[in-house]
Order: sequence, then structure tokens, then C-alpha cells
Amino acid sequence: MLKNIIISLLGAAAVMRYVPWSEPLTRGESIGVYVGFSTILIIFCLFWDFLAEKWREKRERQRRIREIMAVLREVKLDAEHDRSLHQKADRAC
Repeated sequence: MLKNIIISLLGAAAVMRYVPWSEPLTRGESIGVYVGFSTILIIFCLFWDFLAEKWREKRERQRRIREIMAVLREVKLDAEHDRSLHQKADRAC
């Protein structure tokens, strides 16, 4: 959260510094525009943090599913190997 606030404040300061229309503004107007930009950027940063957390959870879930699938494949291969051994033993008798 603090990281998002700092990023948004620095972004708003950069916007206020480099846009030409901010020079003729009075101090009160400049503060109002700065607060407006900061608010928008904070909301934007929080939105992306929320999405990043969802993506992280999704990747973790996919990783767990892949691990489960690998274990199931091993079990299936072991079962097929055991079945083929039993079939060979039955044929030998």
C-alpha cells in the first residue's frame, strides 16, 4: 500500500513538472490538480496490485494441479507396468 502511494505521488509530481499547462496555475489549483492525479494513480496502482495477486494465485493453483497430474501419471504408468507383468505371468503359466 505504501509503495502504491509513493509511486502515485512521484508520478503526479512528474506530471505536474513536465506538462506545460501546469505553469500558469495558482498554488491552490496546482495542489488540487496534484491531489487529483495522485488519487487516480493510487486507484490505478491498487487495481494492478489486485490483479497481480489474482494472477499469482492462479499460477500457484496451476502449479499444484500440474504436480497432482504428474503424480497421477506416475501411478497410471506403475499400474500399467504391473498389469503387463501380471499378463506375462498369466501367459507363462
